[in-house]
Amino acid sequence: IYSDGAPVDAGVEGPGRMVPWSYVSKAMVDHPEIVSVDRRGNKYWMVPEYAYDMARSQKVAEFVHMARKYGIKHFIANMRSEVSQLQAPADKADRFGFNQPVVDDMQRLHGVNILTDPRFDVDAPNFDPHDAMVSKWRDLRGNYLTQLWRDLRAGLRAVDPEIKLA
Repeated sequence: IYSDGAPVDAGVEGPGRMVPWSYVSKAMVDHPEIVSVDRRGNKYWMVPEYAYDMARSQKVAEFVHMARKYGIKHFIANMRSEVSQLQAPADKADRFGFNQPVVDDMQRLHGVNILTDPRFDVDAPNFDPHDAMVSKWRDLRGNYLTQLWRDLRAGLRAVDPEIKLA
């Protein structure tokens, strides 16, 4: 779910790193905006932001392709990422998740600009991970992921209702 690769010019050398990375999904090449970003716009390679419909549909298409072409009947949709083999992993859980659709939805739903509101600055000494609005932001991002799972299930059922997804 979170391993869509990176272009050859992405990544940082370091222990255990594999730079350049060996693959990148066509979706990330064609639409680099889907890569998850922090408040400053730094990319978290391999990790798509599922707030984008296109990111979800591309991932579903990948699974559907495997089901159709190879007849796979049992999928484990792992949420692990290999990003730490390319760049430093996020130092804080709330580091990323500031792509434009998330910004727009938070503004529309809660009247908050997460790019300028200090409650969302994970580096601020007074950052409160228990703040109610930060929780709403996390819930919103969780909703995008829930939608991915729904779309994935529907896509695989359309191929074969007996396909198992874990």
